[in-house]
Amino acid sequence: MLSWNYAIREVVVTGNTWRQSTEYVEWTKTWLAFHKNLCRGGDDPYIGSLTIALAFAVRSETQYWKIGLQVITVGLILAAPIVASVAASSCAAARRAVRMKEYVCWLSQPTQGSSVMYLLAQLERRIGHDADAEDLSFKLLDDLPAWRSRSVEHVELTSAQLSKRERVIHVKPLREVPSLRCYLRQVAGWRADSATFILPIVDLPRITLLDFEITVDGNQVYRLTREETGQFQARYVRHLASMAALPRKIDPRLEAFLVAIFNFYDSTLEEELSKYTKLHRCFKWRVGRKDPQKPVREYLEEKFRTLSSYRTPSLSTLPPYRKPSRRTLARWQRNANRVGDLVLAHVSCRLSSASQNPLLALPQFMQENNLTNRDATKLLTGLRRLLVAASGRAQQGDKEAENFLYTYASYGRRWEVLAKCTVPLNRPFIMRVDDKRPIFFDIPGYRYETRRSLLHARLMPTARQYASFADAGSNHIHIRVPDDGVELVPSRCRAKDEKYLDWAPTPNGEDKEKEHYSRRDSTCSRGKRIWIDCRLRTTRLKLGMIWGMIFATALAVALIVIYGFTSYNPKHKLGGPDVVSILIPVTFAGSLLIAKESTTLGMHVKKLWQIILMLALLSLWVLTVILRLMGKISIDGL
Repeated sequence: MLSWNYAIREVVVTGNTWRQSTEYVEWTKTWLAFHKNLCRGGDDPYIGSLTIALAFAVRSETQYWKIGLQVITVGLILAAPIVASVAASSCAAARRAVRMKEYVCWLSQPTQGSSVMYLLAQLERRIGHDADAEDLSFKLLDDLPAWRSRSVEHVELTSAQLSKRERVIHVKPLREVPSLRCYLRQVAGWRADSATFILPIVDLPRITLLDFEITVDGNQVYRLTREETGQFQARYVRHLASMAALPRKIDPRLEAFLVAIFNFYDSTLEEELSKYTKLHRCFKWRVGRKDPQKPVREYLEEKFRTLSSYRTPSLSTLPPYRKPSRRTLARWQRNANRVGDLVLAHVSCRLSSASQNPLLALPQFMQENNLTNRDATKLLTGLRRLLVAASGRAQQGDKEAENFLYTYASYGRRWEVLAKCTVPLNRPFIMRVDDKRPIFFDIPGYRYETRRSLLHARLMPTARQYASFADAGSNHIHIRVPDDGVELVPSRCRAKDEKYLDWAPTPNGEDKEKEHYSRRDSTCSRGKRIWIDCRLRTTRLKLGMIWGMIFATALAVALIVIYGFTSYNPKHKLGGPDVVSILIPVTFAGSLLIAKESTTLGMHVKKLWQIILMLALLSLWVLTVILRLMGKISIDGL
């Protein structure tokens, strides 16, 4: 049985023309097998018939064959609606069939003849506008650098918690992009200057965003809702699976489960994970003392325990829900673990990601769709087998299967920002995205090799920024600190890959200064997303003053200990003038502690140094009071 992509490639793409009748017989056999596969697989045979007819009309050389094939074509056009009404007449089937259009975009060339143009018009008339617009959006996502010439992102570390980001994306005239011309004709026609469709803007991590604004061609637009975005992402993953020609297909129920996976976000789970991480830092030397999966297990136990009461009165005819047995849960967990292993091969660990652990989205999905435990088992098994099949293809070097796996894995960690808007087709335009997002000072995953590395990270804080760096022809990112009291450490500003394991490839250009860090790259081998580490420090003048006060306070403590304990002489006790002279650093150190920084980022950077200085002052005062109570300090008049 020929698959969809294979048949289209065989009929339309491969080969130039046939010159012998035996080759025509082989093409006919291919068409028969392809049409049989269409009827059995549920795709629209009308689209397939028109496509094969187009291929035959273009591939034939002589006028004799053209006349004969045009007669066959007319017969196909007349008979196809009857077959289509019986085999697959739904809109969903038509949308699935539209995916092959990129293989026949070149058929619209004027040199192909009037029969080809007539057949192409029939193909355009059959396919709905919505399906065309969605296929256009899929094509835009497939190759972002093809239609984006330049992306410039400015990042300002304005506070200890948030960074202000502004991204400007320069878009080429869409009609000048060869891979989009056929899709634009389907959506907007031949002469339209603008078109309305779902436009991919940027992708964002699943974190808190503030002051989020999108501007396209000078007009403010609004992103699709989370539910609409999840549905679009699920359809796009299905599109990638069909492009990879995976043996396992995504049926409607599995696609609905993908929507639930990509939409999953539970603030309760996020809070529990955050609290657990703060209480139990996951160091590599303490892995045995902590179970990072404990909050997730407790969350799932609670969800499955409360799932038994989800039957509504209107659904009383359905069988009662049975709590999954330990054996069933163990089977579900094995499937989820296998899925998680495949996901972690492409992205870093995130315990709240439903693509990494599909069990997180299962209770709500079972409740909304009234699934039994057996249905849930089939669903998880189907997802596992689909990803395993894609992984096997990817290990053999299949780029489309690799892209499918990576997209599924990353959609549990990020959102596609989509906006339905009207854009010009014949001139370039600009997309602008403004937002504020958190700054990460801890290593992703909260893993430190040793206690020394943790202390070093606290003494020299590093701001980590997650950025998309391969969604345009050339990507530029600029990071600066507006606080005059904080500066970057140029030698410690560098980029790492998305999994935060290896260093990112060397870019075309990189500028490292105390006031800013810039990175630009246009190579095709660069990573899609990177982490940028920017180590921060207080300016040398302020840092020198703090170090001087810490040294002076430590020296005063040493003098108190020497004259009050180790070299104490009852005949020569410390007097008031001695104590005053020793406590002189207190005045300057206190002023440094009381002085307020202009931003919270400056306070965060020197927080540990201030704690050290405060502890030194506290120890000095405690020792002085103890010596006074012990009578080892004599003050005249007291």
